[in-house]
Amino acid sequence: MSENIPNNKNVRDDEIDLLDLFRRMGKSLSRWTQAIGRAILITIVFLIKKWLPLSLSIILAIAASYFFKMTSDSLYSSDLVIRSNSVSTSDMINYINRLHKYCEDKNISVLAEATSLNHEQINNILDISAFWIIDKGNDGIPDYVDYNNNIDVYDTVMSGCRIHSM
Repeated sequence: MSENIPNNKNVRDDEIDLLDLFRRMGKSLSRWTQAIGRAILITIVFLIKKWLPLSLSIILAIAASYFFKMTSDSLYSSDLVIRSNSVSTSDMINYINRLHKYCEDKNISVLAEATSLNHEQINNILDISAFWIIDKGNDGIPDYVDYNNNIDVYDTVMSGCRIHSM
């Protein structure tokens, strides 16, 4: 008999039940916090169970990075293009080649005086060398840098400089 009694609630399809909405939001938030708590708990248990392999892998990684740091050379190279309106390119190349000779001879005091740098900065410089930048076809666009010093002086447009430092 109770099956035939119509529901006295007037519920329309276009209305939102706020109580139901807040209940669903609360369930979602409780599921999220439970999932986060479970993830944290699983992580802690994993770290406790696997502490030996994790510790060994961290120690090996630190040892390997220290080994590679100590065995590899620390060499930085910078290239710059020097143009001067008051000095010709060949004079600039000759000046840089003199600096290169000072670097080869390890003449730090003369190199410091020639570059107006202090001795701490000069100790970091390993080499300074000059190269011609070649423009084939004389179109004003440099084509390559002559690192082997096989230059044709008539094809050059500017000089380049490479500084090697620690």
